[in-house]
Amino acid sequence: MPCSFCSHKKYRENFEMGKNLNCLVKYAVSLFIIFAKTNEINMTACSVSLPTLQKVSKCPTTEKELLAAKESKDCQSLAEVQKCVRPQNFTYHCVINFSANEIYEVCAPAIYSQGRCLEFNIYGRVIQEIQNASCVKDGCPKRFSSADTLQYADCSTSIKKKSSNTCTCSNWKEEFIAFAVFSGVLLLLLLVVLPSLLCLQKKFPRCFRGNL
Repeated sequence: MPCSFCSHKKYRENFEMGKNLNCLVKYAVSLFIIFAKTNEINMTACSVSLPTLQKVSKCPTTEKELLAAKESKDCQSLAEVQKCVRPQNFTYHCVINFSANEIYEVCAPAIYSQGRCLEFNIYGRVIQEIQNASCVKDGCPKRFSSADTLQYADCSTSIKKKSSNTCTCSNWKEEFIAFAVFSGVLLLLLLVVLPSLLCLQKKFPRCFRGNL
């Protein structure tokens, strides 16, 4: 009986340890999923867009100006060789930055906006909506393609002008730093959890074989 009791007690201890290890594994997987979701924009990024990014003084406001800008930018030639999206979806854009103090031309995959101004996310390398910048009251449709530059031309006319002695640095660096810090914290958590799992696996191999 004593031996049987000891074996049963050891089994229960191993079972509880296995449950704890399962929790740790699920926690690590959850962290990985969160990290993957955070970097989802990078997974779908179009790197070929970044070299085409160019600061300009204004966006086209007429069909004639738009045609001239498209011919000058020549996104079509790049559209045929890029692998991000279908060629017809890779096109000319003229958008503001997140701080709404600069204007950029860029060749990038088109998206649909729900009535918001657009920006080019530099570290994400994609066109995206600026969530707190609705342009419907300024004449934008409630839904439009980013390829239809003239549909949201008013977004660029509201650019905040700054004096020449004021820094006009866009806040993409701040966004990148915040993103890097957040990613670093998640990576640090993974580095703490995974070695712990490896140590526990070496110490309690039966738990891993029977419960993982």
